[in-house]
Amino acid sequence: MLAPGPTPLAPLVRLVGDDFLQTGQREPVRARLARWVEAHVARVLAPLTALAAAAQGKGAELSGAGRGIAFQVAEALGGLPRAALEPLIATLTREDRRRLAALGLRLGFSQVFLAALTRPAAVALRGLLWSVAHATPVAVPPPSRVTLAVGDLPPGFLAAIGYIPLGTRAMRVDMVDRLEKSLAGRAKAGPLVAVDDLVLSLGVPRAEVPSLMSALGYRLGRPKAEGEPAPWLRRRPKHAPAPAAAKPGPAPAAPKPGKKAAPAPQPATPGDNPFSILRTLVEVP
Repeated sequence: MLAPGPTPLAPLVRLVGDDFLQTGQREPVRARLARWVEAHVARVLAPLTALAAAAQGKGAELSGAGRGIAFQVAEALGGLPRAALEPLIATLTREDRRRLAALGLRLGFSQVFLAALTRPAAVALRGLLWSVAHATPVAVPPPSRVTLAVGDLPPGFLAAIGYIPLGTRAMRVDMVDRLEKSLAGRAKAGPLVAVDDLVLSLGVPRAEVPSLMSALGYRLGRPKAEGEPAPWLRRRPKHAPAPAAAKPGPAPAAPKPGKKAAPAPQPATPGDNPFSILRTLVEVP
């Protein structure tokens, strides 16, 4: 059986019902099974293991910000809300973006994700690894299901398998990205009034369209004239309040005669790695 390991991608293997094995046989059998599990994870989740390697400076030559993004997405099993990574995304170079794209990482409209991990085999394994890591068995949705009812599914499980909760329904992350881009394109062309064709094509019931649009950040505005349809308007994102100005502290005491004043502390220089870069930026919520 599998048990929680040091990371979700590295579960431990424990033997069950090994009474018929001799003492010297148990560890070789367990080690062989562990190697098979490791190889299976590396094969099915190859884009994720490549991203994790890049976060450690192996393979793709990424800057500290690029490795920070790769590290966080790999730890989350392949996807995170873009807002959580925006401070790092803002500092990416063009070369970083090219290399992250070569790794299969998509900086989407509102999500950052590995598109290749939306395939059924990858979704099933991601769900299993999450269940093992959290000791919470959860059934993986049927293969290739674009949307599903949230019900009692844990939010962390949905995120791990690449589904985004939108009201009472969750949608696969690549479909969310496609829908958001389509809605934004129509909004640029004129008032956004026709959305049902886009949403219903993804398997969302008509009755759930308003709650899904609200979850995507839209609200119904007022029609321009009587009898015309009401347009969907994009809500403005809420900005974090500006930090309060720090109060001036007491003046430093003058050094005593005969003693040299202590040197002023120098700011630490961040190393070129994802952890030190993250510490220099605004803390991600």
